[in-house]
Amino acid sequence: MKEEVATSLYVNYDPEISTNPIYRRVQDAPGFAHTLERHKVVKPYIERFIRSQLRTKKRIELELAVRYRIYQKDWLKRNHLPKVKKQSKELHAIMYPAEQEEEEMPQRKTRSRDTVRSEAEFQELLGAMEQEQKRQKGLAIIPPMLVTPEERQAYVFKSTNLMSVDSFSEEYNRAFINTWTDEEKQIFLEKLADFAGRPDREGLKKNFYKLSHYLPNKTTRDCIKYYYLQKTSKSFKDAYKKL
Repeated sequence: MKEEVATSLYVNYDPEISTNPIYRRVQDAPGFAHTLERHKVVKPYIERFIRSQLRTKKRIELELAVRYRIYQKDWLKRNHLPKVKKQSKELHAIMYPAEQEEEEMPQRKTRSRDTVRSEAEFQELLGAMEQEQKRQKGLAIIPPMLVTPEERQAYVFKSTNLMSVDSFSEEYNRAFINTWTDEEKQIFLEKLADFAGRPDREGLKKNFYKLSHYLPNKTTRDCIKYYYLQKTSKSFKDAYKKL
């Protein structure tokens, strides 16, 4: 009844509005009871499926954990424990040299007997060594632990040396600070013309590094900048031709 009254009120304001009833609660909509009954039927199957997925996930995680422990134990046995035994043996030999010599005496006597008596024994020993090498190659190798982006960023060296914040302002101010005098311009042109007339084997053509040695207040960078800014000007060309 309430739904019909609400619909009639909306229709009075806008006749083109849909005449479908308006429901204040979801439970009042038709088909809700059917959906609820259907959910009661399907719910046990959904719960059973989710439990099965969770059990499978836990079983796989447990298998992976056990396999990792086995591989880790085998890796420690092959790599870590032999090193520890070797280090302890070396330390014992340093601390007790007399006992070490007594232990080595029987080994020296029996060492001459440790020889291959026949070709068959040699082939058998060689086959056993190859099998051991194949087994070693087939064993799992634990990769290094992955580094998180935060840890990787912590080890990055950030240098702000010679960092230019505002290149335009720096060059603009530099033009007023480090100006070229008439004497410096004349020396620059003379040395540039002199270097241009030298043989190629000397490598002095446009060698601004050598040219800057004749200008105490100018660097190689200043010479390069001055040349490429002035070489197209008419005054520079005329002065260069006179030389």
